Amino acid sequence: MPLKGHVQVGDGEIQAPDGTATGALRGPGRPPLTERRKTAARMEIAYEAVRLFTSKGVAATSADEIAD
Repeated sequence: MPLKGHVQVGDGEIQAPDGTATGALRGPGRPPLTERRKTAARMEIAYEAVRLFTSKGVAATSADEIAD
């Protein structure tokens, strides 16, 4: 849904009230780079947590150890 005052002009393109294009609406396809980086960071943290949990146990693992 376009922002208030903006108009959808086709194929996901939206236009500001002054007629300038403001970019395409997100649809199916590849996520933005920032989202891919966030996902990669979350996965790295999860893998490290699992590694520590299996080697030391959940109770003996601190959040600081996972973050390091």
